[in-house]
Amino acid sequence: MRRFFIDPDQAGNDQVELSGPEARHLRTVLRMQPGDRIELFDGTGG
Repeated sequence: MRRFFIDPDQAGNDQVELSGPEARHLRTVLRMQPGDRIELFDGTGG
């Protein structure tokens, strides 16, 4: 499963928006589609 870093302030939210390099990598390089599963981490153990 692919892992992406999120800001710790977003960790408790039901929905998280990826932007910048993470979004580009997910869309262009990995060619992921809606419904594909990913894992998010916030760098603080969450």
